[in-house]
Amino acid sequence: RNTWQSHSSKRTMGFFHIGKQPRRFAYELSKIEAVHSSFEGKLLCLRWSRGRKTGATRNVVADFDGRAKWQEGALKLSATLYSSEIGRSFDAKDIKLTVEEVVKAGAYKILGSIKFDLALESGKSLESKTSVHDLVFEGGTAYGGRLRFTLRSCLESEDTSQEFPATSDQNESTVDRGKEAKKVEDLKSLETSQSNHASGRGRDRKKDPEDGKNGVKG
Repeated sequence: RNTWQSHSSKRTMGFFHIGKQPRRFAYELSKIEAVHSSFEGKLLCLRWSRGRKTGATRNVVADFDGRAKWQEGALKLSATLYSSEIGRSFDAKDIKLTVEEVVKAGAYKILGSIKFDLALESGKSLESKTSVHDLVFEGGTAYGGRLRFTLRSCLESEDTSQEFPATSDQNESTVDRGKEAKKVEDLKSLETSQSNHASGRGRDRKKDPEDGKNGVKG
C-alpha cells in the first residue's frame, strides 16, 4: 500500500511538471545563528528536510545566552526547480529547517522549526545569488526565537563542485552526528563514574576508625 502511494505521488508530481523547464540549483547556508533562551547549554544541530531527503550541520553547544552558531559552509543541499518558461519565476519548493537537541546518540528533539521556499531565492537570470535572512521560529519550544543565516545559490553545473564543495541531497556532515553524540555520552558516563567513585571514597573514610582518632571527618 505504501509503495503504491509513493508511486502515485511521484506520478502526480510528474504531471504538474509536464511542459516545464527543470533547473538544478545548489544551495549553501553559512554564518548560521539560532537564538532562544531554551537553547542554553544544549547540544544542537540544524537540519533541513524535504520528504525523505535530509541533511544536518555538525553539533554545537549553545552559549549561556541561548545562542548557537555555525560558520562557513555549514549546510549544503541541491534541489530541482521548475518554471513554465526561462526567465519566469519558479514553482514553490519548500524545505523545513529545524533546530534539534541531541538527546543521546541517534536521538533528537525538535526545538524550533521554519518553512523556507528555495524558489524565492533562485535567480530568474540563473546567476548565482547571495541573500541574508532573519526568520522567526514558527513552532516548537523555541517559538518566537530567531534563525539567521546567509544563503548562496547557483545553477548546478560542472563547476558547482568548486563553488559549493560536497553539495548533495544528503549533507555529508550527517555522518558525524552519531560520532559526536557518542563522545558526549562517553563524557557524561565518565563524569558520572568519577562522581560515584568520589562519593564511595567519602563513605569509606567515614567508616575508618583511624580517621575518627585523628579528627578527620568524611
